Amino acid sequence: VEGTQERLMGIVLKESERLDALITDFLLFAFPHAGETESIPLRDMVEETLELFRKGPHFQEGLTVDVRVDPSVRIDGNRRQLQQILWNLLLNAAQSMSEAGEIRVEAERTRSRARGPSVSWRVQDTGRGIATENLTRIFDPFYTSRQGGTGLGLAIVHRIVENHGGRIHVRSRLGKGTVFEIELPDR
Repeated sequence: VEGTQERLMGIVLKESERLDALITDFLLFAFPHAGETESIPLRDMVEETLELFRKGPHFQEGLTVDVRVDPSVRIDGNRRQLQQILWNLLLNAAQSMSEAGEIRVEAERTRSRARGPSVSWRVQDTGRGIATENLTRIFDPFYTSRQGGTGLGLAIVHRIVENHGGRIHVRSRLGKGTVFEIELPDR
């Protein structure tokens, strides 16, 4: 009887954590916190986020992260939201790899005729990739191809990027990996 109670309590706790994560993700998607904006050294923010990510349960042995962000690149925005973008993209990248793999985070200043100066920020992985027919749906709320996923991670990323006046693009090849590229105004 005691072992059964412990097992049931474990199930209840696990389900409670899952529901808490779902509610948190839903609220972040539905009501993204505007918050204050600041000029953020992008490399510092990436390193801070990676430090937490490397200590978390989703960082597996055999996974490497390569950061190629010039220390002079700064980005204007809400630090918490920009870290959420990176966290969600790192999480998706790690979950797309069954064993060893590489995640690369890059950023550079760019300039386009249509949008002016911007910061181009990429998160690339060597994971399993996304099927072409799913690429048009990955930013839809509650769409997921992963068992146990909420389908809100990339929807949140998309919403935050839009709230910062930016754009997000994705390229992927099955068996080769995925690249998310975010373009944010360089104010």
